Amino acid sequence: MRDVTRNIFYWFRGPSGDGQVARRQLENNLTKSLITVLEHCDRKAVLAALLKKLKLRPSGDVAFSLQRRPVLAGTARNRVVLGVTGGETELAETSLKVEAGRPDAWIFADTWTILVEGKVGPRITSGQIKAHAKAVGWIPGSYRTICTSWHELYRMLRRAKTDIPARDQVSHLLLSHWLSYLENQNMTEFERLDAVDFDFPNLPEEERRALLPQSKKRLRAFAVALAKRSPVKRIAHLYAQSRPQQWKFGEPSAKPGRGLWFNIGGEPSHRSWHATVFYQPRGLAVTVLNSRNHLARRLCKTGVDGFRHVVEMAAVAKGVLVGCRRAWYHDPKSPFKGQHIARADELVLVEAHALDKGSRDAFALMLKNTMERLLTDRRWRTELHVRQDVPCGRLLPLPLGKQAALVADAADNLHPILRYLLES
Repeated sequence: MRDVTRNIFYWFRGPSGDGQVARRQLENNLTKSLITVLEHCDRKAVLAALLKKLKLRPSGDVAFSLQRRPVLAGTARNRVVLGVTGGETELAETSLKVEAGRPDAWIFADTWTILVEGKVGPRITSGQIKAHAKAVGWIPGSYRTICTSWHELYRMLRRAKTDIPARDQVSHLLLSHWLSYLENQNMTEFERLDAVDFDFPNLPEEERRALLPQSKKRLRAFAVALAKRSPVKRIAHLYAQSRPQQWKFGEPSAKPGRGLWFNIGGEPSHRSWHATVFYQPRGLAVTVLNSRNHLARRLCKTGVDGFRHVVEMAAVAKGVLVGCRRAWYHDPKSPFKGQHIARADELVLVEAHALDKGSRDAFALMLKNTMERLLTDRRWRTELHVRQDVPCGRLLPLPLGKQAALVADAADNLHPILRYLLES
């Protein structure tokens, strides 16, 4: 039990070092964690589930090895190369020259041997599989290749957990830790927003790099779920871009400062007033803002009445914030103003519902004057900012459908304001 506990501690240390080292360490940790679970959990429930998938007979004499090739690895006639990926379950073709490789792990018995290769990327290539088989002397045709994903293994072993006897506390504890570990590493199918989605911007650079592919997939998966909601469909209809595949997504980076977000609507929304869902440590922020300074100037030309109308519409629902901010250009000296925004600071932000009639008029005038003053400086983009936050504390306990409903309600509150700004 002490060795098992040590293995659990090793997994949760997380990757460190530069990008490639971090990625490889995460791959190694995932494979080691899988082998530890298969070896130390109730094998009639957990290992048997994997063997059934691979069409292998259970055996009472099973051994496990990490990276080091077992002496009798080539003696079993039934040989399987198991590739585990972070996405696709089909081998990708490759034209690269096949070089010898070193498998991550082995599982073997008298009549069969399984060579395991784990990847965090979305695919594994036929060349990689051939390289690992070649390294142990397996010629083409002497083994079967089976591809699966961490998503499928997660789903399969979560089902197997129900077959473990209640008295086997070690197996339940170990498998529960493993399932949680995959959830925390974003290596499961998207089932709902999880804490890792909001933690991503604050992770160290090497961890962000390792989790980047999965984070991008999860970003799009939630957008697909949200797109099914009527309030969001109405917003997307303003741009004639109802399919989330056409929407504009941010490109998160391993570098700090570039987080997760998507516009509800396609390229037309990105060039105009748009509704954007931002992922932040505190939760999701559904925001209406302008993409260019000329839109802010056009709003200012409507006078205080235009701002008053925005504030009045925002005051209808609780929790809608109105204000303005400076979005600093990555290179303020560049004449091109479609560039990446390096950072933003909110100078004015008020919950409109909390203001009485007189205060709303005064705030509308102050907001107009503030934006006109900010528009004189070309170092930043001056943005009207209308936002409703959906705290992660409300989101995390809910299933995906109810999470999407909460965010859609926020979008519904902002829809009249967005429509007004697009038409004015």
